[in-house]
Amino acid sequence: MDPKLLNLPWVTLLTLAAGYMGYFVAHVGLRDHHKTVDVTFNTLVFGFCAAFAYQLLRYLDFNVLTASATAALVSVLLAAIWRALLRPVFYNIMQTTNVSYADDIPTAWLNLFGETNVVASQLIVRLKDGRTLMCGDLHRFKDEPNGPFRFGATGDILMYVTDQNVGYAWSTIDDVVWDEWGSEITYIPASEVAQVNFRRRKRRATS
Repeated sequence: MDPKLLNLPWVTLLTLAAGYMGYFVAHVGLRDHHKTVDVTFNTLVFGFCAAFAYQLLRYLDFNVLTASATAALVSVLLAAIWRALLRPVFYNIMQTTNVSYADDIPTAWLNLFGETNVVASQLIVRLKDGRTLMCGDLHRFKDEPNGPFRFGATGDILMYVTDQNVGYAWSTIDDVVWDEWGSEITYIPASEVAQVNFRRRKRRATS
């Protein structure tokens, strides 16, 4: 790190740090294709919100520590709201008004990461060697390490395998969760994946 960076005014450092925190939350899982200009201006957008909150709180006589922590929290919360609520609405408006049907995500695989208002229920992965691996009930593994599954940005997969198909016969794996040794998760490199079937349903609103 350049020592000169630490000599910048506190508000500038806060703007950059909180801005990047917001950028990270808003685009987690979707950042690989971003260019330097995307990172820079996204950071500045969320950083501006943090700087505004900081200046307002200082004007209201909050101390530096409280104002700084709150400003960073404002940046992160706004980013989370954008990712979970506003981003889908924005792209729906773009499609409804025939402005664009693109969603700025370069691959269909990464598009899986952009849909957050769903509950995953089942995952089936067919491998290039002919085997098929399945987690029949993802909810069963929601509290396990890395559970219930993970999709890597490059196409690799972590999953808990409860059933396996070789040829035409399915077999059940009974010791996926073993109290004595822990839970067994399977890593599947992207190069071995032939097809992924991912079952999910829309998250029900809680009353």
